Parts: sequence; C-alpha cells; structure tokens
Amino acid sequence: MTMVSIYLSYAKPFRNRLRGFLTVATVAMVFVLLGLLGAVYQVFHPSAGSSGADILAVTSRYSTQSPLPVALHDTIAKVPGVRNVYYQSGYLAVYQQPTNQLILAAVSLPTDALQGLSLSNDQQINFTRTRDGILVGEQLAEHNGWKVGQQIPLRITGFVNKEGGDSELFEILGIYHGLTADRAKFDNIALVRWDYLNESRAVRSDAVGLFKVRLETGASPDAVSQAIDRATANSDHPTRTQTAQALLLSLFRQMGDLSGAIRMVVIASIFTLVLVTATSLTHAVRRRSVEHATLRAIGYTRSTIARMVIYESVGQVATGVVVGALLIAGLCRCLHASHVSNFPVPVVNLGTFAVVACGTLALAALAGSFGAAQAARLNMASALKQAQ
Repeated sequence: MTMVSIYLSYAKPFRNRLRGFLTVATVAMVFVLLGLLGAVYQVFHPSAGSSGADILAVTSRYSTQSPLPVALHDTIAKVPGVRNVYYQSGYLAVYQQPTNQLILAAVSLPTDALQGLSLSNDQQINFTRTRDGILVGEQLAEHNGWKVGQQIPLRITGFVNKEGGDSELFEILGIYHGLTADRAKFDNIALVRWDYLNESRAVRSDAVGLFKVRLETGASPDAVSQAIDRATANSDHPTRTQTAQALLLSLFRQMGDLSGAIRMVVIASIFTLVLVTATSLTHAVRRRSVEHATLRAIGYTRSTIARMVIYESVGQVATGVVVGALLIAGLCRCLHASHVSNFPVPVVNLGTFAVVACGTLALAALAGSFGAAQAARLNMASALKQAQ
C-alpha cells in the first residue's frame, strides 16, 4: 500500500496537465527570480571573505567622487606603519559605440593592481615601459574582439586632453583573467598608466581618485587610518581612511538599501510561491473528493490521505525548483558569455544546495498542509453520495 500511495502522490499533479504545468512553471519562475536577485546581490555586494582587510583606501573626506592631489602621496608614505602607497583613478570609457562602455582604471607605477592577474613577468615589465599601453580583461577582449598588439581608440568620459578632445589611443600589451574569485571581477576592466593620462589631460591634472595603502606587518589598520587622517586634517584636502572592504560597503550603501529591497522581493516571491501552490492544490483536492473517499473506503486512513497530498505538493514544488535551477544556470551562463559586466558564473555549493533543498521541502510542506487538512477532514459518506 505504501508504494501505491507514493505512486498516486506523484502521479496526481500531472493528471490535469494544464494545472500541473502552470503550477510547476510558476514555481520555476519564482525560483529564477530569486536566483537572479542573488546573482545581482553577489555582483554588487562585497563578500565578507574578499581581499581588502589589510589594505587601506584613502579618499576625500567630503566625497568618494572628489579628487585628491597626488602630492599627498609623500605625506601618506611618511606615516608610521605604511609600507607602500599606490594611487589610481577610475574612468568610464566608450569604444566605437556609445552603448559599448567599459571601466578604465588608471593606476600608478609601481602598483598592486596587477597582483592576482594572469599576466606574465614580460607583460608586466612591458606595461611599465610602454606609456600608452593598456591591459584588458579576458571578457572585455572577447566581447570586442581585441588581440595583443592591437591599437584601440577610447573616448574617456570627463576627460579632456590638450588638443581639446576626449579620445586616446592605446596599445594592448596583455589580456588577463583573475586567478581568484575576488580578482575575477577585474575581467571586465582595462588598466592604463595614470602618468600617461595625467600628462595628456588639459584640466584637473595631478589629481587622483584614491590612494591605496599597504600596511607593515603587525601594523594596526585603525591606528594607521587615524594617523593618515590627522596628517591631512589641516590641508586643503582632508582625507577619510578606511579599509578597502569598508570602502566597498560604503559605496554599496550609497546605492540605497539594495539589500533591504532584495529581501522584500524575496519575501513577496516566497509568499507568491506558497499561495499559488496552496491554491492549486486545494482546488485539486476539492475536485478529487470522490477519489479520496474511495481510498478511505478501501482502508486508507485520514493521515495517509493527508501525507499523500503533502507528497503531491512536494513533487510539484521540487519539479519547479529543478526546472528553475536549470533555467537560472543557463541564464547566468548566457549573461556571462554575453559579457554582462561582472555577472557571476553559477557554482555548485554544497552548503547552498542543502539550504535550498531544506527550504524547498519546508515550503512544499507548508503549501500542501492546507490541502492536506481539507482532505483529512473529508466526510466520506457525503463525498460518495456525490458520485451517485
């Protein structure tokens, strides 16, 4: 009888093919929405384990968008506990068409921006010797069909050179990819030399976006941060120093309460999933009252009937989740292959898989409990009379 019950539980959802298909499709679409929200959150929110806890970022006290004079380099370098100081500026550049935009990072020499990237020693040395050289991420190069040695013109937003134009010509010296998950976010970024752009620009020269400070071994990040800010407090450009992770988090918060919005959408999606599944199943149980009464007549108990309904709910939701997982995996890979900036490739994680599996079972049981309660309370005599 147990095997028959299991067979009936998982055969029932698709007896009415249209209802079963719509329920599974709804669950799948909800799961796709949740997967895309998770991917977007992963793209914009820095992970807790990402690099940057031992690196300080020095920006303007007034705004992260306000430039700082490059002369602050020597002031910061003299602070006790500072081992190295690098600086860089970020630009938005356009290649050929206005819609084909890319991030251009102008870095100082020497720089730590090349660490963790698949660049050979020769390519790094060549970058230090070639003033108009550019290093491009692998996804960026594939998207634009770039090759090493190619000359590419870029229009740089907010940049004006001494000829009055906004375009610069660069020679591709290397194509890289990140060697770690954290550095893989650089695969859609191009790196150029800050000094080359600085000498070319007509206005706002000798200004940088931020300084990056690498600490001496054993140095306290808090103590060094306070010392840097005290050293610049009475200057025309007071600074705000924090860890690189803290800077990323502050930039994330400036986008608004994105995490709160995502949580609200997730709650609404889960509520929709439970409501749709419960409504569909309750309607199906009502239509099958005669069948359930017949099962009761041949010896099935109320609890057995209720479990069968819950198994049916689990079958529908699990099928929808599997379909949704396949769809989100394919969609993420398509977006990644289409070079959507920093979009992650889905990776199977056992911890995430366990959480999703347990959550799926819990939601399925919750959605099925309404129909199960209705089936368990069924009056067998009344239901059988309806069949006559």
